[in-house]
Amino acid sequence: MYARDIFAKQFLLSYLVDEDGRLETWISSDPQNVPRGYSHVEILK
Repeated sequence: MYARDIFAKQFLLSYLVDEDGRLETWISSDPQNVPRGYSHVEILK
């Protein structure tokens, strides 16, 4: 595993727990929509 992969996973985890309800929304979302709604580009907007 590369450092960028670890960084990306850490960033996603940090984003999901930063605000109440984000993690629950991510868990309950449709698996086909997860990559679009939670990509690095979308999160950084």
